[in-house]
Amino acid sequence: MNNTSEINIIDNSVSEYKIIYSTQRGTYGYYAASELSNRIFDATGVRIPLIYDTKKPTEYEIILGETWRRELPEGFDELCKRLDRTVCPIVAKVHDKSITIAAESDFALYENIAAFADSLISHFKDNTLTVSDETCKEIMEDVGKAYDDVSIMSYNVFCAREDERKDRVLKMIEYFSPDLFAAQETSDRWVEILSDALSDYGHIGYTQRLNHCGVYCAIYYKKDRFNLLDSGTIWLSATPDVPGSKYENSRHIRIATWGFFEVKETKKKFFHINTHLQGGDVNKAQLDVIFNLIHEKGFDAYPIFISGDMNMERDAPAYIYLNERFSNCHDIAISNLSKDVSTVNKTAHPDERERIIDHIMTNTDSVLFYKVINENFLGDYCFCGWASDHNAVCVKARLSLASDKE
Repeated sequence: MNNTSEINIIDNSVSEYKIIYSTQRGTYGYYAASELSNRIFDATGVRIPLIYDTKKPTEYEIILGETWRRELPEGFDELCKRLDRTVCPIVAKVHDKSITIAAESDFALYENIAAFADSLISHFKDNTLTVSDETCKEIMEDVGKAYDDVSIMSYNVFCAREDERKDRVLKMIEYFSPDLFAAQETSDRWVEILSDALSDYGHIGYTQRLNHCGVYCAIYYKKDRFNLLDSGTIWLSATPDVPGSKYENSRHIRIATWGFFEVKETKKKFFHINTHLQGGDVNKAQLDVIFNLIHEKGFDAYPIFISGDMNMERDAPAYIYLNERFSNCHDIAISNLSKDVSTVNKTAHPDERERIIDHIMTNTDSVLFYKVINENFLGDYCFCGWASDHNAVCVKARLSLASDKE
C-alpha cells in the first residue's frame, strides 16, 4: 500500500470526502460521525456527508472505528496498541487519500470525537484543511491531554434484588467506563458487589444509619486517574455531623457523600458530592446543608459536581433554587443525546409517568456531552432487561471555570 504524506480534506472550501461509520456496532459510531461532520461544518462551512460502511468504497474517506473497510493503513495495528482511555484515547493515521480514526470502542470514539474535531479544525487555513501523519500525532497528543475532562455516571441502583440485576449494572459500568460512578440506594450487598467487581476503582461512603443498616450514596473513582485528597459523609439535617439525624419533615434519613479529588497527571482539583434527596418542601433545606459544606470548606473555588436522585423535577421550587447556583449538565451540554429523556425507568415502572428527577449539576463552563441510558438508548451493548428502576445519567465535563479565562 502506498501511503501519502498528507491529504486535503477540504481544498479551497470544497470537499470530496465522506465520513464512513459502521452499521453493525450500534448507535455511537453514527453519533461520532454526526458530531465530527457538524463541528467541521460549523468551523468551515463545508458539510462532509455520512456514509454507511456497507456502501461501495470511495477514493476519499474519513473512516471511523471498526468498519467493513477491512484494509487498514500500514502500522495502524501497532498504533492501536497505544490506545488507553486516559492517556491515548484516540488514534488516527493517513493512508492513500483517506484517514482512519479509532478508539477502544465506538462509545470511546464518540466520547473523544469533539476534542479530536476541535484540534483537527485548528489546522483549517486559507479555506483548506490539510492533514498529515504529523498532524495526526499532534491531534492525538491534544486529545490525550484530555483538557482535564472527567466523565461521571450517576445511578440509583435500587436497594433490592441486587443479585438478580447485578450483571446488567456491572456490564453498563464496564461498557461506559466512567471516571466516577456515583450510586444512590447502595445497600451493603451492592457495596460488596461493586467493590469486588470494580477493582480499578476506589470508593468512599458511609451508610445513613449508625449501625451500617441502610444505604450509601457511594462514589467510586478510578484510582489510576485521581488522588483522593479529602472525603466525608454528611446527614442532611440541622446537625449534619450527627449520624442518623434528619429533618422532621423528611420521611427518611438522607445523606450526601463527597470527595475532593486531584487529577494525578495535571494536578487539577475538583469537588464531587453525591446525594439522594427526600423530595418535596424539605429539599431546599437539604440543599442548604450541601451549599454550606461547599462554602465552609472553600470548595466553591474549584470545579463542582452535584449528582444524585434528587426526587424533584425542573419546575419544583427547590430545583429552581438549586439551578440558580449551578447549571444542569443536561442544559449546557455541547452534545445532548437525551434531551428531556425521563430518568424513571418505564420498563420497571410501566404505569409511572415520565419524569426527570436524577440530575448532575455543575459550576463548570464546558460540558461535552449528556445522555440518559435506558432501554431505548443502549448504544453498542444490549443489557437484556431492566437494571434498575431509574435510568443512569452520564456526562463528560471539562474541569474549567469561567473565572479561569478572565
